[in-house]
Amino acid sequence: NTNANNAKALGLILILMLNALALVLINANANSNAPPLV
Repeated sequence: NTNANNAKALGLILILMLNALALVLINANANSNAPPLV
């Protein structure tokens, strides 16, 4: 089923993007010399 495969791929991409964002936020908080994100 193509739709099911697309949904799985989109879900995986979304999870990876959220994980990457979490790592960026954690690194920004850990490094006090990092410029603010906002």
